Amino acid sequence: YVKLNVIISSVIIMSGLLIIPGNPNQETIKNILCVLNKELNQKFRKILFLETVRGYEDLNQRFERYRKYVEIVLTTLGEGYEVRLRNIKNIQTEIPQIIADAVKENGKDNVFIDLTNGKKDLTGSLYTAASICGIEHLYYIEVYRDKNGNFYRLYELKDVNPKYYRIIKFEPTTEIQSLAGINYMDFVSYKNAIDEIFDGLEDISSSNIIKSALEKALIDYFDGLKNEVKYRDSIRNVGWVNEYIVPRLVRVIKKRCENENFEFLKYENNPYKFLHSAFDYLRKDINPKSKSSTGKLNFLLPLVGGDYIINYIRHMRNCASHANRASVKIRRIDAKLCLDAMLNLLKTFKDNGILEEILKQDDVYETQ
Repeated sequence: YVKLNVIISSVIIMSGLLIIPGNPNQETIKNILCVLNKELNQKFRKILFLETVRGYEDLNQRFERYRKYVEIVLTTLGEGYEVRLRNIKNIQTEIPQIIADAVKENGKDNVFIDLTNGKKDLTGSLYTAASICGIEHLYYIEVYRDKNGNFYRLYELKDVNPKYYRIIKFEPTTEIQSLAGINYMDFVSYKNAIDEIFDGLEDISSSNIIKSALEKALIDYFDGLKNEVKYRDSIRNVGWVNEYIVPRLVRVIKKRCENENFEFLKYENNPYKFLHSAFDYLRKDINPKSKSSTGKLNFLLPLVGGDYIINYIRHMRNCASHANRASVKIRRIDAKLCLDAMLNLLKTFKDNGILEEILKQDDVYETQ
């Protein structure tokens, strides 16, 4: 492997090691350095970047960029930092050895791992190896956007305030994972599901809006273990996606059935009644006892209960937003069911080839 080192200052304070998967986006790396430096109270002075690139020249260029980022963000504190970069050729064999060496050299309480970026197989291996070694400092950082939709550049702010970002600390997994634990593998599984749903749809503006809302719902769901109010926030974000999707789904169904004389078409100004009537027609149409099956709504299959899923999310969103918090307790399972239901809904639309059509619909009316 290729291993490069540079010492930015002549004095290195013997303390913790921060391990970060590489990322070509400089703003992401700078924000991670800035947040972790603040949250960890400057407990690390060694930084190891992990890359999976080919070509020595490209590796040297990346190392110089990382060194520069560290110099820009951290050395204004007047302390020395050691910056290293290692290129990984075999993730499955090299990551466990890297983590084991890090623990041996620094102690498991002085090893900090960022799981915000990097390829999923790399971050997954980091999480597993860190768990085996008993490392508890496992972090994921979400940086918020400003009013113009751009991510805050935290390293340029005089006050790195948590109102500009959120940090999640993951628990290391065990053989018997506690139901109350935040398992990074679960997080990755959800994140992968969201990425797969919107893969290939990035050029549609509404796709990015909905994906962002679902990612916020996901982070709120995992953050709820520390603050149960976040479960409400998660459901509200899923509910917002639900309200965004409903009128567009109605329009797609209407367009596909515009030459038909279906009863449900008369309810177009009441989207929830429209959908209930349309799905009810679908359920009757696919009934084996039906003598006049048309198959006109088969593009909605297998969501024969799609209207119930949509209404469930709608009512849970109202409960999370408007109900008396003292009388209605929102549980983790409630947030999970809403998130799972919405992802299942969108995945089915994607598999059936109508999600793109839904996302391209204009606003037609506000849902009731």
